[in-house]
Amino acid sequence: MAEWNGYRITSPFGWRTHPIRGGRDFHTGIDLVKSHRAPIEAFTAGKVIYSGMGRSGTGLGGYGNVVLLEDRYGRGQLYAHLDQVLVVVNQQISRGTVIGRQGATGNVTGSHLHFEVRKRTTPQFGWEADRVNNCLNPTQYINQFDHKDEVNDVVYTVRSGDTLSGIAQRYQTTVEQLVRANQIRNRNLIRVGQQLVINPNGHGNYYIVQRNDNLSIIAQRHRISLNRIKQLNPQVSGPRYIIQPGDRLRVK
Repeated sequence: MAEWNGYRITSPFGWRTHPIRGGRDFHTGIDLVKSHRAPIEAFTAGKVIYSGMGRSGTGLGGYGNVVLLEDRYGRGQLYAHLDQVLVVVNQQISRGTVIGRQGATGNVTGSHLHFEVRKRTTPQFGWEADRVNNCLNPTQYINQFDHKDEVNDVVYTVRSGDTLSGIAQRYQTTVEQLVRANQIRNRNLIRVGQQLVINPNGHGNYYIVQRNDNLSIIAQRHRISLNRIKQLNPQVSGPRYIIQPGDRLRVK
């Protein structure tokens, strides 16, 4: 259970006696403890699809301050009961990014991180009344997660005064790699707020979805088949998946 290094497990995944209500209850995640307000790092890369206080009726009520990530396989990774949230919706984050601080918000008996892996992210952010079959065993899921091509990826948001050469130097990569990975047509023109995928080791090329894009257009633009783009991005194969501007798709 290498992913839980630095944590103490206080309640594993599965059947238990509910700590507040009593009675037999299925625990859909795992409870992990460092110390109150300790930084919580993302276990994998993903896109933030919810951050903030979980509202009743959304599938996140009772979880307090949460961060919900959609990972490369379309699963919903929920970090709950946070004291503070440090990421925003639509932010692309890398494994190890600090997404919040351990807390005791929502329905809890003490400060901890509740982490669960929902099988899907829609509707209701993946919540289902059938709690036994709603979520995956998080220990098994994270320990078997394929981090290939994501470990060294960084998504950088361009700031005022930035240049491609400066960004490349900062991340020990090249301007050519940045141009290739982000489909940049004019290397002298980058916009404040633009997101750039930085892959120092050059494993895989990625495309940031733009307005009015669809999978067929993206596949044609990069001279690959629609089936190939789905193979490279398993999360887009679901019948309910709709790509959104800002999504990152692997195209090589």
